[in-house]
Amino acid sequence: IMVTPYAASSTKQNMEALEVPQGDDKIIVSIHAYLPYSFALDTAGTDQYTSIDSSITTLFTDINEVFLSKGIPVIIGEFGSVNKVNTEARVQCVKDYLSTAKQYGVPCCWWDNGTRIGNGENFGLLNRSEGGWYFPEIIDAIMETVNS
Repeated sequence: IMVTPYAASSTKQNMEALEVPQGDDKIIVSIHAYLPYSFALDTAGTDQYTSIDSSITTLFTDINEVFLSKGIPVIIGEFGSVNKVNTEARVQCVKDYLSTAKQYGVPCCWWDNGTRIGNGENFGLLNRSEGGWYFPEIIDAIMETVNS
């Protein structure tokens, strides 16, 4: 059973507030974390990514402290970065994100909501109507990072 902190939040405060039954091997915590926020989720935010931002490292350090160190497994049930016509920056972000997740043994699921252009949260990677990928560079980065 996947359970989430309040609103699937990635804040340490909300993670700490989640009470997981001890010794239950059928529960995994699912967290949604679009980081760095201004780059990854804020549609009015920056289209530039810098690996100097520590939010990804902080997330996984917190996950380790709150859950993993206590034997509670975690999955990032949603992550990604909106399309701001910045594929190269998105590729670097996904590499950093998944490399850090891999160090902690945390699997991650890219949130593909099927949209890639417009004014909203454009996370689409899979072209569902024609098959194939909208951003094969991002898919390649995901595959290379998880398989390295």
